[in-house]
Amino acid sequence: MTLEVSEQKEALTSRNLLLNVGPAHPAMHGVIRILTELEGETVVKASVEIGYLHRGFEKSCENGSLHRPAQL
Repeated sequence: MTLEVSEQKEALTSRNLLLNVGPAHPAMHGVIRILTELEGETVVKASVEIGYLHRGFEKSCENGSLHRPAQL
């Protein structure tokens, strides 16, 4: 099946672009991931995940002594 040039152009311009923003560096506080849907240069939709790179730091600190978190 072949598409005409006008049909191909319409198919290319009608799709929105999904762009992953983040995660940022793990050492930063409040690391987030934002999944954005773009229509050209306009953000149509954004889905935010807070704590995306959470590594269980609080859970690791629960099982140790008071000085253990400083060593992690």
